[in-house]
Amino acid sequence: MGLPMKEAYEQQKELILLGERIVLATLGFDLNVHHPYKPLVEAIKKFKVAQNALAQVAWNFVNDGLRTSLCLQFMPHHIAAGAIIPYSFMVSFIFCCQIHDTGPEYATK
Repeated sequence: MGLPMKEAYEQQKELILLGERIVLATLGFDLNVHHPYKPLVEAIKKFKVAQNALAQVAWNFVNDGLRTSLCLQFMPHHIAAGAIIPYSFMVSFIFCCQIHDTGPEYATK
């Protein structure tokens, strides 16, 4: 009874090791992952939104992205741009609505 369990364990162990080797080969054994924080901070400074909720939302997006494979799939500056650009459009839209006194009710004067 102990022998089949040990064989099953050994088979599972070998499958896991094989999977790890495939992942490493796919990554080209390059495990140096660059995070998007530096380009995000540079963009926040460039667009002068450091004291804005936009900066916090973009930072939260990048933090949440660390739980995914984003850092393996995309370049850091692309992730930073993806974090900041959509929210900057939203801020621009609200600002435009405030100037022209139009738009949704949440765009206050």
